[in-house]
Amino acid sequence: MKKLTRREMLKATTSTGLLALAAPAMMSCSSSASASDPSPVILGVPFGPVAAKQMGQTGLGYELYIGKALSLGLTVSRIEILRDGPAGAVVKVYEGVELTRSIAPKVTPFSTDDAVFNGQDYLILLAWPLLNATEAIPSRLYHRVYFTNGTMVEGGGVAVSAAPTLIGSPLIGGRWHAANGPSNFDRHHRMGIFNLNGSSSIVQRFAVDWIQLGPTDGLMYRGDGSQNTDWYCYNADLLAVADGTVIETRDGQPENVPGPTTILTTTMQNIFGNCVIIDIGGGRFAVYAHLIPGSLRVAIGDTVSRGKVIGKLGNSGNSTAPHLHFHICNGKDGLFSEGLPFTLASYDLLGSITLEEALAVKPWSPSAAPQTRTQEMPLMDQIVRLTPDPVG
Repeated sequence: MKKLTRREMLKATTSTGLLALAAPAMMSCSSSASASDPSPVILGVPFGPVAAKQMGQTGLGYELYIGKALSLGLTVSRIEILRDGPAGAVVKVYEGVELTRSIAPKVTPFSTDDAVFNGQDYLILLAWPLLNATEAIPSRLYHRVYFTNGTMVEGGGVAVSAAPTLIGSPLIGGRWHAANGPSNFDRHHRMGIFNLNGSSSIVQRFAVDWIQLGPTDGLMYRGDGSQNTDWYCYNADLLAVADGTVIETRDGQPENVPGPTTILTTTMQNIFGNCVIIDIGGGRFAVYAHLIPGSLRVAIGDTVSRGKVIGKLGNSGNSTAPHLHFHICNGKDGLFSEGLPFTLASYDLLGSITLEEALAVKPWSPSAAPQTRTQEMPLMDQIVRLTPDPVG
């Protein structure tokens, strides 16, 4: 097989993105309706933020839906997020380039029977304000949206939860690259907006594609990467991140050969490939995708303890290179539910490298001493050493 090009290898690490919004967001849309239309712009947050620690700060990842802006032909110029209410302090401002990067256009109704949006088109602000570690977590967030025609609307009040999901590691060992998230600017998972019966959800809001770098060369694969066994992460043990019950498994799906043109036919039923979903309690579910066929060590109904090996990392389903797609969500359906942030009991931060750099075969090596992080969520492009430290 020919050596894969840089562009091909960049595509070769994507997973579970079949329905993701792939195009860059545009800030305005034309419409036959005018800005003088008496119908008001409506703000809403369908799924409220859950606070999670990240590198000494508190992150609040969620989405603000801006209803009717498209049909009114309005262009957003600035969005303010305030703590607690209209009189609260501004905690984040989106404008300029950051605003452009954070707006996702949608042209389908939020819900066909939703009384708030009433079947109107809407824009989505992908929000991820960061608070200093010393700041108190707001009980609620509030929003002001400014438009280029001089108008402003406010509202979209939403409660904030301060209870992220604390888990153990899904893998063990050093030099694991957190690819394609978690980050507000990840466009592979963060913009994976799924619709079911007219209702939208973002199950991959905090998803990670875990890929391992070699212990000495700092690369993702040996040789030309054209075989699954070339990839250092291939066949790694996958661990239960918490005590729980297995509620779904899929096995027997053949693996793909690394490369963007070799994915087997993907459907909504096999997009995860060989997979395991564990109910870890409290309305939270851990999703593991793309396992090696025949490697599953668990079956539906099994109870598992944190750290138990449940299968092996592979390259099945909607995947073009070996990796573990992992996320936590609030529903038994691993696709049509809401993604939840998670914090790892402990991990060592070794450094960082962008996915593009890694796939351009740029060797990575640590530039500083490891930092032990506790009860934090790793961030996109970080290189970490994962340990099976107990939760609690």
